[in-house]
Amino acid sequence: MDTLIQKNLKILFWNSKSIVNKKEELRKILTALDIFICVQSWLSKNDNFIFAGFKTFRQDRQDKIRGGIVILIRNHLAYNETQNISSSLPSIVIAGITITNVKPALDLLVCYRAPGVTISETQWDQVLNFNSHHINWNCNKTDSNGENFYNSLLKTNLILHNNNTHTYEQTQNDYSSNIDLIFSSNNLTHRVNANVLLDPWGSDHFPIDIEVDLEKYVYRKRSFKLKSVGTKWDLQVLVSRP
Repeated sequence: MDTLIQKNLKILFWNSKSIVNKKEELRKILTALDIFICVQSWLSKNDNFIFAGFKTFRQDRQDKIRGGIVILIRNHLAYNETQNISSSLPSIVIAGITITNVKPALDLLVCYRAPGVTISETQWDQVLNFNSHHINWNCNKTDSNGENFYNSLLKTNLILHNNNTHTYEQTQNDYSSNIDLIFSSNNLTHRVNANVLLDPWGSDHFPIDIEVDLEKYVYRKRSFKLKSVGTKWDLQVLVSRP
């Protein structure tokens, strides 16, 4: 019989600007985590990226060197790849997983928008993603992407957890902004706590520590297999199922 226990799921989200040269630091970080989510991993198909005690889900960008997503999931967590989510826009990548042996089941969706292309409100409605600046989430300006994304966001039940933080900085220009955003559906909001860390670990984006208060089923036997095809991204959404 499966056992149900209380569990604070510990998640770290980070735009690493290349994870390959940070593997040793990551080994230390993983000791306190259940799930590690990385965008701009910059991995190629020839890069081996495996850590003891974790299953690896990755989408490597095929058309360019940069980009890519990696999600590391502790072996005791059962999961499935989220199906039927994709973007027809080359500047946007979205993918995710569902953690199935927690209560309620948890959908983790990660999205990244490469800078330099303006996305219309209609396109945001279809994708709901970022790299968008808006004063409502502590940016010093609102750009066209931020305005379109904000209008699209108002049509959803998503709640922003880090609207008063800075997650990105350019030290040489004394510039900072808040473009790595953590959302949850409103029925999960009271269970989520998100904090931006103070050390960017060699990136220009700060990691975000996330805790989700859930109950976890402990299985005696588990077997999971996940496969994906290549791609790129930078928004995290936590969605619980009823």
